[in-house]
Amino acid sequence: MARAQVRQLGASYRLLMFGFGLSTIGTGLVLPFTAIFITTQLKLGAGLAAAYFATTGGAALALGLIAGQLIDRIGPRPLGTSGTIAMAVGYILLAESHSTMTVLASAVVVGAGNGFYQPSFTPIVTSLVSDEMRRRAFALRHLVQNAGLGVGALLGGLLADQAGAFRWLFIGNGLTYLPFALALWICGSIQARSCRSDRVAVKVSYRRLLAMRPIVLLVFIQFCVPALGYAQFNASVPLLMRERMAESPRLVGLIFVVNTIAVIVLQYPLAAFFERFSESTTLLSISLFWVLAFLSGGCAALETGQLRITLLLGFPMLFAAGEAAYSSSFYSLLTTVAEGNGPGRVNALASLAYNLGNLSGPALGIALIADHAAPGAWLVLTVPLVLPMAAAILLRRMLVYSPTHAVSPD
Repeated sequence: MARAQVRQLGASYRLLMFGFGLSTIGTGLVLPFTAIFITTQLKLGAGLAAAYFATTGGAALALGLIAGQLIDRIGPRPLGTSGTIAMAVGYILLAESHSTMTVLASAVVVGAGNGFYQPSFTPIVTSLVSDEMRRRAFALRHLVQNAGLGVGALLGGLLADQAGAFRWLFIGNGLTYLPFALALWICGSIQARSCRSDRVAVKVSYRRLLAMRPIVLLVFIQFCVPALGYAQFNASVPLLMRERMAESPRLVGLIFVVNTIAVIVLQYPLAAFFERFSESTTLLSISLFWVLAFLSGGCAALETGQLRITLLLGFPMLFAAGEAAYSSSFYSLLTTVAEGNGPGRVNALASLAYNLGNLSGPALGIALIADHAAPGAWLVLTVPLVLPMAAAILLRRMLVYSPTHAVSPD
C-alpha cells in the first residue's frame, strides 16, 4: 500500500497495526508447531494435542457472546486489552507446561483471551479511521496479518531445529502480545472520531439481532468463509494433492508460499479496484473467485506436465483474490449494519460464526472428498460455495431495495 495512503489512515491506526503485526509474527512462529510441541517435545500424546485445540476453540466460543454484551456496555478497549494479555499468559504457560493439566489450563486461558479479543478488534479499528478509509483500513489489516504470519512461519522454521527452540518460540509468541495489548489500550482511548464503537444507540438482544435478515446473512457468510474456504485451503486441499494427485510435499508447500506472496502483492491494487463497487457486490465476488480457484485445481487434476503445475499454482492466486475481496468488504459492511444495533454483539456473532466455521470446516471437507477421485474431489469442494454466493446475492438485493433495513431493528 502506498505510503501516502497509509499516512492518511492516521498515527493511531498505524500504531495499532504495528502491535497487531508483531502479534501475528508471534502467531506464525508457533502455528505449524503447536501439535508437534505437545506431542513430541512434551511427550503428552496426539490425543492431548487434539484436546488442546478443542479446548481453545470451546473457550473462545463460550466467552465470545458474553464479550459482545460487555463491549456494548463498557466499550471494546478493556476487553481487547485483557484478551491479548490473556493470550500472552496462555502461550507462556504452554511453553512452561509439563503436564496434561497445565496444557489444558493454557488452552482455556488462550481461548478465553481470543473470545474477548476477537469481537473487540473491529470496533477499535473502526473508531480510528473515517468512513471513506474504512475499507482500505480493513484491507491493510489483512495484508499485515498475512505478512506477519508468513514472516513468523519462516523464522519459526529456521529456529525450530535448534535444541530447546520450541519452548522459546512459544515464549516469544506470548511476549509479542504485550506490545499489541499496549497498542490496543492506547488506541482504544483515543477519540479520533466520536467513537461510535464505544456506545450503543439502541440496546438490542441477541434474539432481536437474529431477527434482522441482513445480520443473519452476514453471519452465515462469515461461517462459510472459513468452513468452505480457508479450512479447505489449509486442510482438504493439501490432503487432496498428496493422496489423490500424488503431488510432492514441496509442491504442496509451494501452494502456501504462492498464496502468501499473492495476498501481499495483490491486496492493495485489488482493494483499490474493489472500492469502485459496493461492499455487497464485492462480497459476492469472494465466492466467484474461490469457485474459479477450485475449478483451476480440478482442471489441473485432468492435465499433466507444465500445464498441470500452472493450473495448480493458479489456485492459490485466485484464492488470494477472494481473500482480498473478503478483507475489503466484509468487516466494513458489518460495521455499517452494526451501527445502532450493538456493535459488540454483532461482532461477537460474527466471531462465533467464524470460529464455528474453523472448527467444522476441516472435518466437512475431508468427508466430502473421501470417496472421490481428484477431479471429483475438487468439484465437491467447489459446489458448496454456491451457498455464500446465494447469501451475498440476497444481501445485495436487500440493501439495494431497502437500504435502511440494514441498520434498523424493525
